Amino acid sequence: KIDWVYDEEEGLRQGRESGKIAIIDFWAEWCAACKEFDKFTYADPEVIRESRRFVNIKIDSTKSDDPKVKQLWEKYHIIGLPTIVFIGKDGTVIREKTVAGFVPAKEFLQILRGLE
Repeated sequence: KIDWVYDEEEGLRQGRESGKIAIIDFWAEWCAACKEFDKFTYADPEVIRESRRFVNIKIDSTKSDDPKVKQLWEKYHIIGLPTIVFIGKDGTVIREKTVAGFVPAKEFLQILRGLE
């Protein structure tokens, strides 16, 4: 299984300290494509193996009116779910790698392998 951190600040701190890229997965209970990510993409053994190179952060956006959720959506320019944002080792968002919508395991693996 993928080892998730459920707090953005804590995840980014771990990324800084370990020199790893952070992956932030914005998801919600009501999001069907988010559940597909969990069921198919994040359950794939190769994706799980590759994910160990990163700090994996999951942000529950089920309560989209929560001020903390709203603040994170604004910070990362989230317009829909699922959205996966990659944060470089230097703390900046790798915009061109942002994923919006469901991505099958093989495609997601290519994205992960393209990140150094």
